[in-house]
Amino acid sequence: MSVPTAPADADDRDPPIEIMASKGKYLGMAMPCLLVALAAFDALHRGASIAEGTGMGLDIGVFLVAFVSAATLIYLGFDRKPVLTIDAAGIRCRRPDIGVIPWDRVMGMGFARPTAFRRQLLIAVDTENDSALQRRLKSFTAGGFNRGAAHFRGQMQGLPTVQIPISMLAIKQPDLQRLLEERISYRGN
Repeated sequence: MSVPTAPADADDRDPPIEIMASKGKYLGMAMPCLLVALAAFDALHRGASIAEGTGMGLDIGVFLVAFVSAATLIYLGFDRKPVLTIDAAGIRCRRPDIGVIPWDRVMGMGFARPTAFRRQLLIAVDTENDSALQRRLKSFTAGGFNRGAAHFRGQMQGLPTVQIPISMLAIKQPDLQRLLEERISYRGN
């Protein structure tokens, strides 16, 4: 098995790679929510109901849910903090809040596509002799329904595999893969 580690010349001179959320993707997801919120607001304004015979309670609920959903998606898209950071310490993910996975614990990396619209970065992590890391990463390890993650976990001899969603990032999978390969070197065990 090959172990990724920080390159020998990686130190404070190498700036961290910060990957942001994709504004366009989040706005694209927010647009249908905004349209539903506007339709519900219009129905409330006219005194009509979206669904005949249900009254204004449904319209108010639809408006609130759609508006809050759109606002949340827009907030996530325009968040100024990086979602994924790659530096000499390791890989840090904020969504979900995995924290830092140190390079000396990363045993392998790969990518999976569990559905047509989702992509994931898979990281095999050696949590042996590190109970704090094991507890922190427990809820983020790959489940049994993702065939790509299950295949990767088999290749990594059953090591816990952390799944990091990358579909909503402002970077394409090949570019992320290239950045990761530039930042790490592999040494044989």
